[in-house]
Amino acid sequence: MTRAFAVFLGLGLAASLALFGGALFQGHTFVERDLFAYYRAAKSLVPRLSEASGGIPYWNPYFASGQPFAANPEHAIFHPATWLLLVLPFEWGFRLQVILPTLVAAGSMHLLLRSLGRSGWAAAFGGLTWGFGGYTLSVTNLLPTLLAACVLPAVLAFAVRVLDRARASDVAGLALVLGLECLAGDPVTLLATPMPLLAALAHAYLRRPRRARPAHAVGSLALGLALGVALGSAALLPALRLASKTARAAGLPPGESEAWSMPAARMLELFAPFALGHVEGGAVAFRGLYPGLDTPFLYSLYPGLLTTSLGLAALFSALARPGRRRSRPVLVWAATGGLGVLLALGSHFPLWPLVRRLPLFSGTRYPERLALLACLALTVLAAIGFDRLVRGSRATRRDATRVLGLTALFGVASASRDGLLLLCVAGLLIAAVASVGHLPGRAGAALLVALAVADVVAHGRRLVPTQPAALLSTPPPIVRRILEARPAGPVFHAAGWLKARESGYGFVRPPVPAFWGIATTFEPDFDLTELAWSARATQRFLQVLETQPATGYALLKRRGAEIMIRLRRDAKVEGGAISAPAGADSPLELRFLTPAQPFAFCVRRIERASGEPGWLDAALRLGSEAWTAAIVDVPESEWAPAAPSPGRVTLIERTPCRIVLEAEAEGPAASLIAVNQTWDEHWRALVDGVPARLLRTDLSLSAVVVPPGHHRVELAYRDPWVLAGLGITGAALAGVAALLAAARRVPA
Repeated sequence: MTRAFAVFLGLGLAASLALFGGALFQGHTFVERDLFAYYRAAKSLVPRLSEASGGIPYWNPYFASGQPFAANPEHAIFHPATWLLLVLPFEWGFRLQVILPTLVAAGSMHLLLRSLGRSGWAAAFGGLTWGFGGYTLSVTNLLPTLLAACVLPAVLAFAVRVLDRARASDVAGLALVLGLECLAGDPVTLLATPMPLLAALAHAYLRRPRRARPAHAVGSLALGLALGVALGSAALLPALRLASKTARAAGLPPGESEAWSMPAARMLELFAPFALGHVEGGAVAFRGLYPGLDTPFLYSLYPGLLTTSLGLAALFSALARPGRRRSRPVLVWAATGGLGVLLALGSHFPLWPLVRRLPLFSGTRYPERLALLACLALTVLAAIGFDRLVRGSRATRRDATRVLGLTALFGVASASRDGLLLLCVAGLLIAAVASVGHLPGRAGAALLVALAVADVVAHGRRLVPTQPAALLSTPPPIVRRILEARPAGPVFHAAGWLKARESGYGFVRPPVPAFWGIATTFEPDFDLTELAWSARATQRFLQVLETQPATGYALLKRRGAEIMIRLRRDAKVEGGAISAPAGADSPLELRFLTPAQPFAFCVRRIERASGEPGWLDAALRLGSEAWTAAIVDVPESEWAPAAPSPGRVTLIERTPCRIVLEAEAEGPAASLIAVNQTWDEHWRALVDGVPARLLRTDLSLSAVVVPPGHHRVELAYRDPWVLAGLGITGAALAGVAALLAAARRVPA
């Protein structure tokens, strides 16, 4: 082990303890933004649904009256990090979803920089500032992005190694890390990967002549990339199919796609971490830069002041002599970073509106995420500058010192505590840069690495706040009341539609109630992966609830919802924040909607309608009788009886992927059994063992027709796209194993 690598490991451990000590030793867990609002509840379902389903958790009955689960890339069901939830206590499995990827990110960047010919010290510097820098810590509350971004540098590293040597082991490594990126389930990072991949390959090509034969190297590279995509098919294939059934299928409107476009002013954060304010509570400056939003999508872009200084120094040197051979890789990475900035600007620059017209990009949103390209490229440039500085480049020392000096002046001009801290950091770095050539051995390099890590860690602690896990696992007052009531059906959280800026732990906006096993219906589509007909049904229901509240309550009872959560009339609403009135333990209250229909029942009446407007008219026409009826679209109505007979339905078995009913249809006509669960094409119905058509009613629910008499009705869910994806992944794994076996037979 080299001294540089030992320093890398030691400082990495120290940084982890400084950032994650509360989670590692004090029983705390991560709570920032989506971690609490979405991922904590969603991840808690992984072991629960896997056990209840007896294997792959295809279906999730807790969200929006039931939604696909394994096919949803947000859940990363087939990623190894998710498997930790199956073997560890939930709290530890959930914490490691955040902690481990940051360590992987540091190691991944270290590998890339070494593959690009950087020294061990430069690789240690770049790996640590990337793994614990502003971008990586900002996406710790966006788990799919974190899981994908943490291995992206390793994808580039193995691609460079394949191009350089075309060894079977490197081809297998490329396939494995690209497969992990695909399994993470973040489409934006995956779509952005070709840009830094081309930059890394160009850098490798310009750095030195290829050892491998060109045709063989290109063929090996293509094989590794193909195997990597195939390895990720368990997530990619069902995700593509699911996307075609969601709101993303037709492309997102500009307002949705361009939300969280990065203002150009955020580039100041490359020099000063809090140049625009802090994210806690929604900084005023950020609200002005992001109309209608409280905070930026990425909480920070700060890569460390030394990273910015050395990256710019490397760029200045290359621009001064662009024809020099060693300048060309620098310009390649600078172009990649510049492209990332232009894309991240979103609606502030005409490039993103053009890109979003492309296939696959049309369903993506939040262009600020593409600042990934700029941050990654800057880290590579900084590693180049680091090596030049340590080797005694006067130009690099001069340019880096100038950038640090200007930053120090900015700190003085800001006249704030943050400015004073920035001044101190810049002063220490100026002294360290000036002393590099005068310290014995590599002490100067080690000092620079240590100061750079201290800088990013001191800033990063605000990006990964924690709270006691016991607090978040304890049901808040409104949840305790629901658990005491033991509802058989889902809960409708009416207050969840309020645009409250700070709703807090006790507000339990869906899908948070799922953490305690509470199913919900008619909630907002948090990640735009809800089935399109389910989302449309929600919008139409809200129209009914606003127009005729009594009819809205009847529709809720029709879905089996016995409870509605609503805001107390005396709750305090100040500045967009909601709080309980004096003497109350919650700003929320329950309204009980009884009697509600059971999970499955025979409808008394069928209303035929044409499309969503027809459904709306039919619902308003039915009024309070809507809770015993089914509204069937005209194309489906030919399968439904004109006047359904009454009957009784008994629920025999219900698991996430299997439902067994016993029905007694009184006749003389057939009966229509309404099932209060979202319809999906992969649900299959059997009546007495014979396949039957599963109808879609009320825009999004399910129903099955049974003839007079006693019958056994079975519904089962299997997603063939998941199974096909797993088959391709298995074949790709066999291919990787064959490559590794071949590599062992080849002498070194």
